[in-house]
Amino acid sequence: MAVLLKEMQADAPADSPLDQDINLLRQQVDVCKSRLQNLVSNADRRRMAEPEVLDAEVWLAGLSSAG
Repeated sequence: MAVLLKEMQADAPADSPLDQDINLLRQQVDVCKSRLQNLVSNADRRRMAEPEVLDAEVWLAGLSSAG
């Protein structure tokens, strides 16, 4: 998407409504990219962390009190 927007921006007249729309889309793509990178980073950290070990009865009790 970013590549397409860059190409579209090269073809759009400067400071035109189309150029403004392309800039807005580019900002949204950048925000999306950043959020996806954060999600991946968090998932990687969780995967590398020590798993929590709980007794099955304690875990089940936690489920019933959460709902």
